[in-house]
Amino acid sequence: MHIEQIRDEKWVLREKSSRTRQLVEESCKRLDVDLNCIMQLKSREAIVHAITKGIGIGFVSAVEYAQTPGTKPITFVNHPFSIDYHLCCLGIRRNRPMIAELFDSSPAPSI
Repeated sequence: MHIEQIRDEKWVLREKSSRTRQLVEESCKRLDVDLNCIMQLKSREAIVHAITKGIGIGFVSAVEYAQTPGTKPITFVNHPFSIDYHLCCLGIRRNRPMIAELFDSSPAPSI
């Protein structure tokens, strides 16, 4: 699906402080796509519930999507949205075997 195809949809979005919402709005603005937000909710679970009730469509990141009856994941052409995730832990736990293995197998951070 192309991002332009969502222009006339009704949207259920997270609150304005949500990083997912900020990234979606920034990407849509850059691509000149207006979002018709009809409802703001404070959790991914509430977004999914609103979608299953037919209120509108919404965004959740791919890693947070859980197959739910009444929902369907959509992949956009050219992937206009992206979210970075960071691995972090308390310094005193860095040398625990499982945590050390994760950090040692991850690319070095760019500073």
